[in-house]
Amino acid sequence: MFLYKVEIVTVENESFAAIVLAESDEKAFSYAESQFRRQLLTPPAIKEISVVEKKYVEKGKGYILETR
Repeated sequence: MFLYKVEIVTVENESFAAIVLAESDEKAFSYAESQFRRQLLTPPAIKEISVVEKKYVEKGKGYILETR
């Protein structure tokens, strides 16, 4: 299993980060898109989804997210 940091860019050029646990890159994209659609009231159309980081899961692993 891997911990993925996935960036989602909408057609309005808004950027979102999704952190998902998945067995493969394909599943990470699927899970990230699913979370995006479930978390937003009216999700905008997605222009691009890309993996920013991928880490093997083990105790103590994580991500630091920049806030704006």
